Amino acid sequence: MRDGKWAFDVPNPGPNATPEQRREHFMSRRWTGAGEPGDFHEPFTSIGLTPSVTNVKAGDMVIFDTALCEDLSPPPPATDSFGKL
Repeated sequence: MRDGKWAFDVPNPGPNATPEQRREHFMSRRWTGAGEPGDFHEPFTSIGLTPSVTNVKAGDMVIFDTALCEDLSPPPPATDSFGKL
């Protein structure tokens, strides 16, 4: 994966910003990293996943349907805190 770098010409307006101020900040972004921003999606889309923006917070349950991914290896066996089964 590439090192993603966005630069903003308009400073972050903070948590109390109006929607217009947030939009102005977001629209001022420009890519300064290597490659293209879409390069971040390739590792996911190449195995059939579709990246999406979510609003997940602590305590939320997120379910990933790994049955759609044939290239994923099975998880390692569960162990206790001492590394034993």
